[in-house]
Amino acid sequence: MVFKTFGWNGFELKVPKDWDMSIDRGGFDKGYIRLDGLKFPRLEVSWEQYKEDKVKPLNDIVEAAKKHLRKKDKNVRFIGKDRSIRIYRHPAKRIRWRIDGDEGYLIIWYCDKSQRLYRLQIFFKQDEYWSFKNVITEILKSFKCHVGGNLYTWTALDFTLKLPKIFRLEHRIYKVGKIALLFESKDSAIFINRIGMANVVLSEKYDDDLRKLLEEEHLPDIRKRFKIPKFKRVRRFSDERHEGFIMTTSYKSGIFMPKEFFVKTRVWTCEPSNKIYAVTMVIRKGSEAEKMRSRLERLLFSICP
Repeated sequence: MVFKTFGWNGFELKVPKDWDMSIDRGGFDKGYIRLDGLKFPRLEVSWEQYKEDKVKPLNDIVEAAKKHLRKKDKNVRFIGKDRSIRIYRHPAKRIRWRIDGDEGYLIIWYCDKSQRLYRLQIFFKQDEYWSFKNVITEILKSFKCHVGGNLYTWTALDFTLKLPKIFRLEHRIYKVGKIALLFESKDSAIFINRIGMANVVLSEKYDDDLRKLLEEEHLPDIRKRFKIPKFKRVRRFSDERHEGFIMTTSYKSGIFMPKEFFVKTRVWTCEPSNKIYAVTMVIRKGSEAEKMRSRLERLLFSICP
């Protein structure tokens, strides 16, 4: 079995390579995702921040979860006793349920480092338990509910990037052949567009004009949120596998004490993956702006093969 690292909203784990995110709701403080295999759902993660003075005992949360499962399906059975395990050094409770031929593990724990309550559910068929057990073990062993270092991993389908922890995912679009993600921090924003089937999209929809695609597919979404003017400087770039444009400009926002922002957009085609990437950075000018800009460029402009 080949595994990959999956990261989202501050946590990471290893999952089989053919599992991809199918549902994504909420945000950093409270959210839910589901990963599906080739045939059916395989994993759910939900999280919510908690206050230390309002922490409920894990046993009470487990009993409430069992009650919820019984309410959803009266045929649910709980296999064996609830087990105490550890997830990334945190005490956790694990229950195993069965409904007809379907089974699952539900694991619940508190992460005091991230101040989150996690619920992790893994789904499998009753007759595949022994062949699936190594997958379960890898997921539980690899789950990092609080990530060290200064970067978070974000994985959407076959698209993975790392960003400084100060950024939060504020908006996303998932369509056939397109992923668009908007991240924001206090003084910066990053908007990423990844479009598949580059050769077909460019020739049939945009007359092989990458600038036209940028104006119609990428910039309108950005200008809904930011007052980005026309780009002042535009230059082409190309290498053995990539070809595109780099555009820069700046603008001011605010009436009494306007803030100045630097804007850089890079759009390019990636021949090995047959995809188009468009990345816009909006960074408030200041003493740390140049450092942030160079750091983000290293992270963002190497996101394709």
